[in-house]
Amino acid sequence: MKGFSFLLALFIAVLSIAGYTYGFCVYNKTSVEIEVTQTAGNRTQRGFWARIEPGKHACCNWKNKDCNTGGKRDSIVKFTVTRNDIGGINWYKTVCRDFPVKAGGWLEVKKVGDNYFCEAHFK
Repeated sequence: MKGFSFLLALFIAVLSIAGYTYGFCVYNKTSVEIEVTQTAGNRTQRGFWARIEPGKHACCNWKNKDCNTGGKRDSIVKFTVTRNDIGGINWYKTVCRDFPVKAGGWLEVKKVGDNYFCEAHFK
């Protein structure tokens, strides 16, 4: 049983390291759905777009040329994030516009008090 526990711990460690090399992710740390559109660093008519429910995330591999035309882990990609918290009516409010993130990093969308904001991270 000790061997199984060690292999399980090793497997989990590898998965967590792989998560950092996967590519940029956008994490919705609010209580409302957000919509994320890539505005720079992507191919025209391609790139990253997602509707992300509260507590969920979506990602794109930084090696994917549709999402990162610069092709480097530290290339800059930009996003516009909107939120819809008007009870289902299609009325979106901008949280951040053309927000820069490194292609190998991640973006967190948060709310403190009444203020929504974006925060970029890179390791």
